Amino acid sequence: MNMTYYRAYRPHQFNLVLEQELVTRVLQQALRKHMLAHAYLFTGPRGVGKTTTARIFAQAVCCEHPVQKSDASYEPCGNCSSCEAISSHATTDWLEIDAASHRSIEDIRELRDQCLYPPQLLKKRVYLIDEVHMLTGDAFNALLKTLEEPPEHCLFLLATTELQKIPLTIRSRCQILRLQSASTDNIIAKLRTIIAQEKLQVEDGAIALIAQHAKGAFRDAEATLEALAAAYSPLTLAEAALHLGIPTEEAINQLLATVQAGTTTAIRGQLEKLLAVSTPDGILLELLFTIRQNQTFGSQNPSALRLLHEASILTKHSPIPSLPLELALLDCAALLSKPATAIHQEEPGEYQPKQLETAKVASVAAEKVPVIELRDVEEPPEKTTRNKGARAAWKQLIDRVSAERPALAQVLRDTVIHSVEDRHIVVGVRFQFHADTLSERKHAELINSVLTECLGEPHKVTYHTNLATVPRSKPRTIASSVEEAKTVFSPQIATT
Repeated sequence: MNMTYYRAYRPHQFNLVLEQELVTRVLQQALRKHMLAHAYLFTGPRGVGKTTTARIFAQAVCCEHPVQKSDASYEPCGNCSSCEAISSHATTDWLEIDAASHRSIEDIRELRDQCLYPPQLLKKRVYLIDEVHMLTGDAFNALLKTLEEPPEHCLFLLATTELQKIPLTIRSRCQILRLQSASTDNIIAKLRTIIAQEKLQVEDGAIALIAQHAKGAFRDAEATLEALAAAYSPLTLAEAALHLGIPTEEAINQLLATVQAGTTTAIRGQLEKLLAVSTPDGILLELLFTIRQNQTFGSQNPSALRLLHEASILTKHSPIPSLPLELALLDCAALLSKPATAIHQEEPGEYQPKQLETAKVASVAAEKVPVIELRDVEEPPEKTTRNKGARAAWKQLIDRVSAERPALAQVLRDTVIHSVEDRHIVVGVRFQFHADTLSERKHAELINSVLTECLGEPHKVTYHTNLATVPRSKPRTIASSVEEAKTVFSPQIATT
């Protein structure tokens, strides 16, 4: 076919849109009951059908002979002049705008001027603005004026992959429709339909690999299939894996066996072989899919799965892309060497760096003189308050950055507050590149700003991978406290 697969096999009816039953049901009920909003905002991951669903909705709104087969269905006929005009972009009443390239205030002002004119062919003038989060601030303000008092003959359909970047004033004037990522099974089913129609020869293993590699996006899977089908005929699993930079199942199983053996040199050697033919992302993707079904890793110790998931996030920001994967595999090997009881005693969802335990042992060993410290008996109330306040502020910091900077939030979750002394917060981190990341100017300014807001005054923050080397504040001993008491109460003692 001359058209690309994702365009040629794009759904043209609601019942053909996979994975989005809730969204299509809401739209069909609105059509049946003639209760249309003036603006709809389609949001969700890329390649799941946002603009496709919006186009079907536009056709259904303007269709001259809509099809209603049941109490819940409402479909465009696809054959009338209105449906064909939208499909072929043959009318000025239907306008698609890519906000990535038409993002200025002048573009939106032009759209606003066009809105004043009634439709010539369709029932409504319909505007589809894709990647709407790319509009400038001034453009959003201009769009807001139109959405506040839209003409009755206009319908606005907005689509975005980043809902958090849309101003609340815009969101509040739209009906928001959230689309979900596609399941691997549904992507495989869609690929099989294309393969049958195109008369391609593709191994089942290759189909499954392409579906997994798409990460929930129909469009990515279809584009990958098209590229591979053009290069290989028939298409085998080995060829697909080599092209995508993904290791084979056999190679992944060998790597897991090496990790279970726990030999550092062997793990690094096996990883180097895989990196010669695969990317860190490809290896991590296959590891995550495999260990979810692996009893040794997935069921007995979910921490191993969490470590690899964190590595997949950190890979994108590491100066050495393979380093997070290597460190995660070494940590997995260490986890598997623990007794089962120790594994189950770990608190789920909370990581405590190994250096904390090392710091405690080192501090005890350093105490050559048997002096009892007040901190060992009872921590001063003011210090407890400071520590609690810092931990609460740290949690607020993580919550604050989670939406806009998920990678930074993941690094922050992998830290622990060690101590707070004289407006100085000492934070334990697992890796040096975590400390470097958090110390970058753009991140440091954000961290300091949020902590100052939460704690009421600025604090210095330092990061340590080995907490045993952190200087300790001078211990308060029983003896010194008695001397302090004598000094304070000596006048009273003298007069009695």
